[in-house]
Amino acid sequence: MTTGALDGIRVIEIGTLISGPFAGRLLGDMGADVIKIEPPGRPDPIRTWGQAELDGHRFLWTVHARNKRSITLDLRKPGGRRIFLDLVGRSDIVVENFRPGTLEKWDLGYDVLSETNPGLILVRISGYGQTGPDAHKPGYASVAEAASGLRHMNGFPDAPPPRLAISLGDSLAGMFAAQGALAALYRRTVTGRGQVVDTALIEACLAVQESTIPDYDVGGVVRGPSGTRLEGIAPSNIYRAADGSWIVIAANQDTVFRRLCAAMGRPELADDPDYADHLARGRNQDRLDEIIGAWAALHSPRRSHRHAVGGGRDRRTDQHRRRGGQRSPVDRPGDDRRSLGRTCEPKCQGTRNHSEAVGIAGLGPQRRARPTRPGQRRGLPRPARVLRAGTGPFERGGGSVTATHVTLREVALRDGLQIEEPIPTEAKVELLEAIAATGVTEVEATAFVSPSKVPALADAPDFAAELARFPDIAFSALVASPNGARRALDAGLNSIEYVVSAADAHSRANVGRDSAAATAAIPEIAAIAHDANATVEVIIATAWDCPFDGPTPAERVLRIVDAAVESGADRIAVADTIGTTTPGRVTALLDRVRPAIGGLPLGCHFHNTRGTGLASAYAAVLAGVNRLDASVGGVGGCPFAPGASGNIATEDLVYMLRDSGIAVDVDLERAIAAARIAQRLIGRTLPSALLRAGDRLLR
Repeated sequence: MTTGALDGIRVIEIGTLISGPFAGRLLGDMGADVIKIEPPGRPDPIRTWGQAELDGHRFLWTVHARNKRSITLDLRKPGGRRIFLDLVGRSDIVVENFRPGTLEKWDLGYDVLSETNPGLILVRISGYGQTGPDAHKPGYASVAEAASGLRHMNGFPDAPPPRLAISLGDSLAGMFAAQGALAALYRRTVTGRGQVVDTALIEACLAVQESTIPDYDVGGVVRGPSGTRLEGIAPSNIYRAADGSWIVIAANQDTVFRRLCAAMGRPELADDPDYADHLARGRNQDRLDEIIGAWAALHSPRRSHRHAVGGGRDRRTDQHRRRGGQRSPVDRPGDDRRSLGRTCEPKCQGTRNHSEAVGIAGLGPQRRARPTRPGQRRGLPRPARVLRAGTGPFERGGGSVTATHVTLREVALRDGLQIEEPIPTEAKVELLEAIAATGVTEVEATAFVSPSKVPALADAPDFAAELARFPDIAFSALVASPNGARRALDAGLNSIEYVVSAADAHSRANVGRDSAAATAAIPEIAAIAHDANATVEVIIATAWDCPFDGPTPAERVLRIVDAAVESGADRIAVADTIGTTTPGRVTALLDRVRPAIGGLPLGCHFHNTRGTGLASAYAAVLAGVNRLDASVGGVGGCPFAPGASGNIATEDLVYMLRDSGIAVDVDLERAIAAARIAQRLIGRTLPSALLRAGDRLLR
């Protein structure tokens, strides 16, 4: 068995999210024994990150957790502190990425750690370093990328600077931190003592900006974005191919450029004074791009060219092929099946393929932009538990997977207020501010429906204009028609919910048409959303019972699910509109819905009208559902369903999940505070149990 370079080195990782765990991952990849420590009940939020989801699990954790062992330990308590210091005494490196001063607050600064182990290396990652005027500020990769100037270098001139769809600043800091750890390990062999490695996100982002500083300092040149190419570096650009895909051609070295000229059948260009060397090609970059672009437009990428298709799938052609967790092969966008088997033209002879000679890679057509998921917040405490890296505290059993983290969507502002007397927009903003303070990451803000039918939400456009004040929250709005979808998107929402009732009578009362007609509108609404780079969630109302038609057959729910999947819906949810279902019925329906949706995210919406909402929610979590709706104070209901009142209270749900060892991103005390504000604004006593009783008292 091959051992890594760091075999025999032990690393303690106490960081969260990306930068610290990335450094720990790199050290683990090199053979170090990495022990990851997470607080009891507050696992690293990275466990729930990533975009793909299967059986309630996401997969960024499987990347960051590799080659690590994992335990839970509360460093703020004496017992946890003692165990931690014992580990420190037997370890070589500690990696953390807390805000500066956090370890010191816990009496675990480097003075304490080095007293326990003089050879210990403490790797610290923060936004702006451990000292200096900005040291106290929290560090975020996106901010560091901007403050360092890295974002300014990206994009096109005179356009807003975009970000990469990854946390580049975090990864850069993690790489520099790992490099610093290695240097410190070497230095320890000389001095016998450890040291502190201080890595800042902003400095890591600055360090990769090549000559931007001397260009300005010496020559007064302010570097900026240059679109798809680097100014003065040619050729190195993307070019449109004959099949409509984009290819990257990089040949900016003299010898490589000569091979490109031969491949294009234009060998004379290599000796042309306008293109013969690096400086000449930079001066004539535009003309050179035109020449290469004209050639590329006559050719299609081939497998022999290391054709790398863009990673996105076309939802409209892929998702409907998935059933029961299986996927059928789907041609990727950009593939030209007619050209893949052809051989290269004679001008390529002498090289094995174009890419070997030049450096050509194909890029598929641009996929739709998807709204970014807001950053996760920490969950709440639960008893200590030893975890295996790559697993959560719950194991498979009974054919389902219990979710270890549940995302709560706050619905008080829409579902909660829709049956109440209208309150002013400014009052809604006050409630939203209190809700935002809870740490919730998703909020259903309003509905774009008929103001005459739902007067409480008539101010939807005005209220939507206030949402930009809360950039850390992903907002959505409910719609009932294609026109409503357009209104929501025009108002700035990038996520919509389309509700389809599984019962005809409720559907007619709700939207004026039967269930089949409402279902038939899903493709149009999905297309409207996706054309606007937005997401669409199909919510199936009266999934268990209708106040007019009685029990809802599961087949009616499944027909809507199939239509949603085939139309490219991004999420599916089922709703107990009138609060009649019970845990056994929840499990029975979800067991049929889950295989039909493949890997799409599945959520549930329950009412506590008859006192079973919390039990039904817990049954859904036991079945693997990790998305639940709730409303502070338990306010809300359906105006078109008699007796449908009482959403699950957010604070009641948080209490139950937290106490059951399931992580949530909502602070309980702040949720109760938000419920009090909701109660004051609405002007009546709300049904929340914790609003009345508070959190449990531990004596």
